[in-house]
Amino acid sequence: PIMTSRGCPFKCTFCASHKAHGRDMRYNTVERVAEDIALMKERYGILGIVIQDDHFMGGKRRPYDVVKAIHKYDLTMFFQNALAIYALDYEFLKLLKDSGVTEIVLPIESGSTHVLKDLMKKPLRLDLIPKVVTNCRKVGLYTDCNIILGMPGETKQDIEEAREFLKSCYADWFR
Repeated sequence: PIMTSRGCPFKCTFCASHKAHGRDMRYNTVERVAEDIALMKERYGILGIVIQDDHFMGGKRRPYDVVKAIHKYDLTMFFQNALAIYALDYEFLKLLKDSGVTEIVLPIESGSTHVLKDLMKKPLRLDLIPKVVTNCRKVGLYTDCNIILGMPGETKQDIEEAREFLKSCYADWFR
């Protein structure tokens, strides 16, 4: 496992990462990330890494540069979380696939606008999800979607709305 940054500026009610890392973002340089990976590969013979940042997609070009730096070491990559859906454009998804990534976890959390906005305080627009899932399919990435059910205040109607929306996304897996 590796963290290339600390912090998360968002205020999602279901997440406690800000208690450990704060809301202010702090980034290791791409050079520092490469040095850490080189050390882990040399010292421990690692074959892959799990990116555990809470908000890996911070910065316009940094995510691209970090993925390219990791790829140079011929390591498999898995993103446990951290891939903000709003930032997953076709170009970045293609880069992930070309770098050997085969699966990504999409932090959808709910298919209900009410639950996302009012209960979770998660800044996610549902209209972005089908496009990202479609682009994942186009580049050959398997999609595993995080879903949370039972938020305080969530109704059966919210769950049914989420279920219908998620069925229309055609992702590979929901958990």
